[in-house]
Amino acid sequence: MPHVPPDIIQNVLESTYYTKGFTPDYATLRSSSLVCKAWKDYSQKLLFHDVRLHRYHDHPGMVSFRSAVFASTQRGRTLASYIRRTDIIIGVQADVNLTVDDLLGLVSHCHGLYAVTLRVPGIHEFGPSMMEGLRRAHEASLPTPIRSLSLLLCGTQSPILYQLLAVWPSIQYLRVGTELAAPPPIEPNKVQLYELTLFREPPLAHVEWLLSASKNTLRILECVVAPGSEYDHLLQDLGKHLLSLRIFRHTRRFAAVVQFCPELKEIVITQLSSFLPLGDLPPTLEHLSFRSMSAVATIPLQPIISAIGNLPKLRLVSCDASKRNVDFASLSEKCQEKGAILLTGLLPIRLVSAAAE
Repeated sequence: MPHVPPDIIQNVLESTYYTKGFTPDYATLRSSSLVCKAWKDYSQKLLFHDVRLHRYHDHPGMVSFRSAVFASTQRGRTLASYIRRTDIIIGVQADVNLTVDDLLGLVSHCHGLYAVTLRVPGIHEFGPSMMEGLRRAHEASLPTPIRSLSLLLCGTQSPILYQLLAVWPSIQYLRVGTELAAPPPIEPNKVQLYELTLFREPPLAHVEWLLSASKNTLRILECVVAPGSEYDHLLQDLGKHLLSLRIFRHTRRFAAVVQFCPELKEIVITQLSSFLPLGDLPPTLEHLSFRSMSAVATIPLQPIISAIGNLPKLRLVSCDASKRNVDFASLSEKCQEKGAILLTGLLPIRLVSAAAE
């Protein structure tokens, strides 16, 4: 074992990371960490790369979370340095009894932390001591601060999102999975976003605040449905810089929104309508993706086939279309004519959701 070059060991272990599809192969990585010291270091880097601290994801790091990662020992500091992503639930309903102190300890010890996915049931807002602790942790993490935040659960009137953006100005990738009813702060948001994902439909004023400093930096926008006409003035500024537009449900408004985005490289539609046209897609498009909700759903392919003919730079079409679809042969032929790759291995949304649980 000592004579195996380190880069080969690393490549072999990395190749096992996602062999089970949606979750890392923790069993293989744990076994590999017992082989020898060289394997142990690389295996533990992968084991602790993504630590999910709630019962929905059985992670080996959960049991030793406080004792190992929070320990003021060389081993604790080493393990903490491996953590790049974390998914954590804190609050009165947290199913592994994690508190705001655990969140603060996590971001304080893990200076390489890149992405935080957070659920905060039962906590309205963070107190002054917590906010000061988060500020100090952010300063200590420089020059590699947290870049990605996913707030998936909190009270509708909670200001926690605003609090986190105030202490983590380095956020570039933001996912909001909860309702936003609390009025945004008077001070403009200073966070310059590259990507914004909205799982709900916030009021216009809230979106305007979120994007206060992002009109020239936002490149990826993902929404449940295409924003309504009240967003037109905002789309006039944002759209000319957008490279990717991802819409969950195809509605009549979709075609109008696309017209605000002349430089798009990617369009992703999750639930393609069977009767609404796609409209005129920008000729800059390189990737067109569409999916269905279930394996038995019939995807209307004719709108896609018609659109492909007008996309001179198209390089990839990805979907979950079955070869049993009556128009699949025509889709395949059209992609071959354009020299575009047709990728049909995507899973329907419901199957992906079930596999991820």
